[in-house]
Amino acid sequence: MTDCSETDENSAREEDSAPRPTAPPKSRLLALMRRGAMIGGGLLGTSYLAKYGSQVLLARWMPTDDFGTYAYLVSWVLLLSIPADLGLGTASLRLVPEYRAKGSLRPIASLRRFSHRVTLATASIIATVAICVTFSLGRTTGAVLVILIAAALIPLQALVTLRSELTRSTGRVGWTYGPSHVFQPLAVIIMCAGAFSIGVNLGAETVLLATAASLLLTCVIQLAVLHVVLPERSTDATRKDDTKRWTRISIPLMLISVSSLLISRSDVLIVGALEGPLAAGLYHAASRTASFAQFPLIAFAGIAAPLIASLHAQGDSVQLARMVRAAARWTFLTSAAVALLLVLFGRQVLGLFGEDFSAAHSVLVILCIAHLFNASCGPVGYLLTLTGAERECLRAYAVCAMGGTFAGVILTKLAGSAGAALASAGTLTVLNMWLVVAVRRRLGFWAFAFATRDANPPSGTAETHDP
Repeated sequence: MTDCSETDENSAREEDSAPRPTAPPKSRLLALMRRGAMIGGGLLGTSYLAKYGSQVLLARWMPTDDFGTYAYLVSWVLLLSIPADLGLGTASLRLVPEYRAKGSLRPIASLRRFSHRVTLATASIIATVAICVTFSLGRTTGAVLVILIAAALIPLQALVTLRSELTRSTGRVGWTYGPSHVFQPLAVIIMCAGAFSIGVNLGAETVLLATAASLLLTCVIQLAVLHVVLPERSTDATRKDDTKRWTRISIPLMLISVSSLLISRSDVLIVGALEGPLAAGLYHAASRTASFAQFPLIAFAGIAAPLIASLHAQGDSVQLARMVRAAARWTFLTSAAVALLLVLFGRQVLGLFGEDFSAAHSVLVILCIAHLFNASCGPVGYLLTLTGAERECLRAYAVCAMGGTFAGVILTKLAGSAGAALASAGTLTVLNMWLVVAVRRRLGFWAFAFATRDANPPSGTAETHDP
């Protein structure tokens, strides 16, 4: 029987022998950021086109009410799957680069095993509770199968999200977005196209089944990817001290993720609940179209998260500020071009879904403006959560999620879908202003796209000027 102290010594020797990365020079850092953004942007662009194309095809193939029901249930699945990993996926974006910077290998393998067990257990409980609550409310008339399939999607979606974040923590942008953002929506399109070609009625049940099959295949691919990019080199038991620290970090991050998704998806849920599935389908189409304006920011965030954690762990605040502002300028200018095209040609683009969908053009314009302001602020959420200020970030997200939901209900009753869009845009604007001020207060620099200098530079550094 191996003594615990001997195991600890072996682990310590393994960690000490691991290479400890040093801070990359400025030219290499910027090159890495550009390369990651190009790869991430290409994959995310492909992903957005695949997902958008699937929504267009489904809207044309499905009855409008069924499409609205599908969009409404998928929004619930996304919302309920987020808390399943207790924030461990998001926490890995901070923990894995931190452990690698210290040369520690054992905790990374333990984190991977622990996060999978927690996610499967929690997601199963959430799915069971969701079924029980839905049946107890008596809202299952003619929709028992749809509800059961949607509930089965929750554990699958939670696993896909967790594995995407674990892969992203290694900085492998291609392997992060390839399976979940490109393969999965393409698989849905292929399966639904095959069913439609042989005369199968594409109701909500059929499309949800195709979604479940695509998520299952994605889980298998992601597991193979994880064995390559994040292999389990250690079989040591997970230490209690590690799990305590992980959960202390992850729980606020989980609450932030739930609040964030509530901010971005509550509008669809509110419109569906108050205006019906037809209005939800129209709003969903406009919302998905407007999301093209934010994909440059998401593309940068894919590579930025591990870089932010690494630079913060190395104490290089000057490089961090320079990287964030350079990226914010790039994402803002790209988002502005996309938003302008969507505003000018939005009716024609929405017309791809069907003749009725052009009526949602006003919703599209409002959401595009909100996404443009979001892009100008840069990845302020990551700047806080990956530098130890997750509780400050949580306060902002929680308050804005609750306020935005309340405003959404009121404005939707007063002005319909346009009111829901105004509430969503206002919530996103207030949230970003709050986070920008929090970043300035904590890290000492403004993250706005066109900020050029800081009156009070980060502690221990010279005043930073962007080139």
